Amino acid sequence: MTINTLPGLDISWSAVSPDFDETFIQYNIYRRETGTTPWTLLVVITDIETTSYTDYLTANGVSYDYYMTWNATIGQTTLESSPSSTVTDSVTFSGIGAFLHLYTDPTNYTQFGDVRVSNTTEQNLTPINIWGNQKPTYHVGPMFQTKTTLSSVLKWGQDNDRLAALSTLQQAQSSHGSVVVFRSSIGEIRYVNITNRQEQMRAGQIVQVSLTMGEADFTVGS
Repeated sequence: MTINTLPGLDISWSAVSPDFDETFIQYNIYRRETGTTPWTLLVVITDIETTSYTDYLTANGVSYDYYMTWNATIGQTTLESSPSSTVTDSVTFSGIGAFLHLYTDPTNYTQFGDVRVSNTTEQNLTPINIWGNQKPTYHVGPMFQTKTTLSSVLKWGQDNDRLAALSTLQQAQSSHGSVVVFRSSIGEIRYVNITNRQEQMRAGQIVQVSLTMGEADFTVGS
């Protein structure tokens, strides 16, 4: 079964024309959930000829606002332009299940249909060094993290491309330490590391894939 195109929101703007005494530095793309959250710097683009960007860090059915500014230098002074007009858009992929892709490389992704997802909240264990030669003991730390478990049934032979894409994604995560973006059709978006993968054959035809994903310490635009 073919993997669907990774859903995202396309943003475009007109190329700027700095004055003769200005040196272009970068475009700044800002984003927020429509009307509800503070603006966040989503991405910086340093090529003046680049006038579009696709935002793949979007939750299903959630509306987002965007605006653009640009920076230039005049002598030793760096200036930022006035904000462009705000544009609003949303992406919908209901019924598709869930997508997993690398934050650093959205072209590296896979898709699961008919998924079951559960989230559990865990608290860190922090070691406390004991005086002398005693071994450290542990107490429950202040940081809460979410562990997400995804389970999906795939048809062997029809969904091999999805399994292969998952293996490629896991290898890239291991090699480059990239955060994985998990997006489900119920509007959930999480930034995770895949910590465990299990597969189970049924009658030699169907494989059930279960993934355990730990929440990553990650902020959009960081």
